[in-house]
Amino acid sequence: MLPAALPAQPPVTLAPVTSPATAAPTGWQHYAVRGGDTLWDIAHRTGTTTGALAVHNRLPDAGRHLRVGQVLLVPGSPVARPATTTTARPAPSAPTATSTYTVRAGDTVEGIARRSGVTQTSIIKANSLRTPYLIRIGQTLRLLRPTPVAPAASTSANTFAGRTYPATTVAAASAARARLAAAAQPSRTQMRAIISATATRYGVDPRLALAIAYQESGWDQRQVSVANAVGAMQVIPDAGTWASQLAGRRLNLLDAHDNATAGVVILRALTRSAHSLNEAIGGYYQGLGSVQSRGMYADTKGYVATVKALMARF
Repeated sequence: MLPAALPAQPPVTLAPVTSPATAAPTGWQHYAVRGGDTLWDIAHRTGTTTGALAVHNRLPDAGRHLRVGQVLLVPGSPVARPATTTTARPAPSAPTATSTYTVRAGDTVEGIARRSGVTQTSIIKANSLRTPYLIRIGQTLRLLRPTPVAPAASTSANTFAGRTYPATTVAAASAARARLAAAAQPSRTQMRAIISATATRYGVDPRLALAIAYQESGWDQRQVSVANAVGAMQVIPDAGTWASQLAGRRLNLLDAHDNATAGVVILRALTRSAHSLNEAIGGYYQGLGSVQSRGMYADTKGYVATVKALMARF
């Protein structure tokens, strides 16, 4: 969960960006953001991850709100290129081999692509997946090889356009990430069961809690963002303090059960305070105070749509 998810916390205001900070590296092109674009959509259209886009474009971890006309670096080019006068013969494409993969609990298109050495775009096209690219357990996917995968995003940088995270925050995130990596953690299937049971205990729709956690982390308790959003529910320490007050006891975000409790009690508070389910979901991502005073940002609307689509599948 992002820092803006705390009630009444002001949203991060970013300076307008009209061009990327650096020239496009090899294999990357410039793309101008259009109305309705979200970072998630652009990542899936160009066969990369939101994390990789954030790192290449120095986008802030909190929100990653895009503006129409903002120029991003993306792998390849999602838009038509200007005509060129060169007549050089293009290099022949590498041959591809087809294999299959059976979807398991906790799988995502991004995760399958990363583990299998193919791009998300190739999986989406080969299997005619439609946005938001939901897959089901037991589904057989066709995989086309070889296609390079975008490198995993680094979470060690602390300075991005418009926002610099304090060294203490970055250090705390690194420490939390190391502690989670060093200790045994529940599998994604086990984490799903923990979240569902916790939601039921607190009177929250388990489908809502599961959809939020899946969108935030893929039910992966080891996830920690550069802003120190921790665990499967991606709760930052300040939000964890609030959640502890709501739960009536101190919650340890590094503990899987406590992390689920933190996210669930925050969702319970949001659903009780929001005017609609959409507003509550948007509040988890953007902050309820910001949603109610400013309306949902474009990427928040995409987040809400994805979470509701996931709810329909759980």
